[in-house]
Amino acid sequence: MPGEAQDENDPLEVFRAVARTSDDAAATAQDVLTALEVHAVKTAQPTPGSADLIITAEQTGRTVTIVSNNSGAAISTYLADHQLTGYIKAIIARDDHDQDRMKPSPYRVREALRMLGGGKWGNAPSSEILPAMYRPGTWQASRSSATPTSPARPKPSPASRPRQ
Repeated sequence: MPGEAQDENDPLEVFRAVARTSDDAAATAQDVLTALEVHAVKTAQPTPGSADLIITAEQTGRTVTIVSNNSGAAISTYLADHQLTGYIKAIIARDDHDQDRMKPSPYRVREALRMLGGGKWGNAPSSEILPAMYRPGTWQASRSSATPTSPARPKPSPASRPRQ
């Protein structure tokens, strides 16, 4: 493991560090991290109100799309476990091992906009798109994509979260 990742508590930052070493290491790290994320879904606690928000948004004619640095497999598993799959139009996630496509890069946000036909890469005005954000990187990616942004409520780093 690269020295810069030795004391890192955030698995996504460890992935980034390993992915920078070689393409083979990146592919292996992607597979390992995806397996760990899917396993972690079993104990993941929903953000209070998030299911209601997703259901209400979809039921009132809004499109709900998830853009994440986490793996699509983990997100899909979580959604299935919480009976939310049918409310989500698409998942744009870390399903490759290219760490340069992770937020704060606007790559995945732009992919979502292209898929949805919004933003400056599609037909719908970006004013109709509002990301829900938990990390500053999402805010940066949204700003880089010409997408309106709401104030980010940064998610606490894994090191500052209480252990259970």
